[in-house]
Amino acid sequence: MVLHCQLFNYTCQVYPKDTKLPFHWTSAVPFIYKKNIILGDLHRASKISSNFDLEITRIKQKFRKAGYPWNFINNTITKFHQEKPCPLIPDWLFEERTEVYFRVPFCQKNEKIIRNVVSTLESFTNNKVKFIYFWKTRNIKSLFPLKDKLEHRSCVIYEGICTCGNNYIGESKRNVSVRWKEHMSGKGNSEVASHLLLHADHNITWKVLTIAPDSIVKRKILEAFYIRKFKPSLNDQLDIRFIQVFRNGIT
Repeated sequence: MVLHCQLFNYTCQVYPKDTKLPFHWTSAVPFIYKKNIILGDLHRASKISSNFDLEITRIKQKFRKAGYPWNFINNTITKFHQEKPCPLIPDWLFEERTEVYFRVPFCQKNEKIIRNVVSTLESFTNNKVKFIYFWKTRNIKSLFPLKDKLEHRSCVIYEGICTCGNNYIGESKRNVSVRWKEHMSGKGNSEVASHLLLHADHNITWKVLTIAPDSIVKRKILEAFYIRKFKPSLNDQLDIRFIQVFRNGIT
């Protein structure tokens, strides 16, 4: 039996995502980043695609949509074609040359002068030292947080001191500022609200004594401890309640 094998020709290409565009040309990112992102697409296309000319056309259209100038795109592609393949053993492995790395905060002004600074430093050292810089950038989310920072915490033991000298200690699982507003509004049956109803010209100054547990039982125990310790004049309950630790006994 003779087996006949038939060879098939396959074509490969880079899958384009229409919705995925690089950062815009006007974005505040280093100039080298914009160049390297084009070179990255070119290297990927040269390794994967069987029709490199078609991929170059797609790359040009892709970066034109992102606002990149034609001259910048064409010059980057031309330099990519002019690059020589990397030798197996590069010459710089045998060079006795010290490398100094440093970070530079990114801005457009630094981007214009950093090359001259590096060139001046290397000429000053007679090219015996190679200065390599990295851009220090920040994420946009670090400049614009999504949530406002809370000024007051929840689950705390707090104290209120009146202008007349009387004080009050309480606890709250909610945001403590909400609880303080409830006291100051005069509504409710708390001792502070009753005191302010009798003395409308008085004012309360609030502060957080300590952070409390989320459990209401543990929070009440901690509140009772502070009440027992400081004996606030506006609190009705000044004694610690007895707690049965082992309700079912010890086995």
